[in-house]
Amino acid sequence: MGNVASRTANTTTGTLTYDILDHLTQWYVSSSNQEQHLYDASGQRMLRRFTNGSGSNQWNVYYYFLAGRLLGSLDGNGTQFYLTDAQGSLVSAFTNAQGGASMKGNQLFGPYGTGVTAQLPA
Repeated sequence: MGNVASRTANTTTGTLTYDILDHLTQWYVSSSNQEQHLYDASGQRMLRRFTNGSGSNQWNVYYYFLAGRLLGSLDGNGTQFYLTDAQGSLVSAFTNAQGGASMKGNQLFGPYGTGVTAQLPA
């Protein structure tokens, strides 16, 4: 179906595995460098788990949706809230850090979908 079988980033090549519905289920580089993705019944990714060679959990990222729209994520660094546009593209990300929230990033779109990224200082 046109799924990418492997991908190289920063000189590291990983093998990608998909389920029957074409959801990415695993990214594998070596026994000590891999991640798994879990989806709910509607096809929304709910969990991204990083494991080591013995299968021990190293890191999780949980995703939260409301009415099919991505609201935010939770990982070891805390919660991030997301603002999305009408097509579901991520526009802004905010933290809920103690003492005040801060914008972590902002994505602006120009004509014909051209993306311009503005990264704000923390």
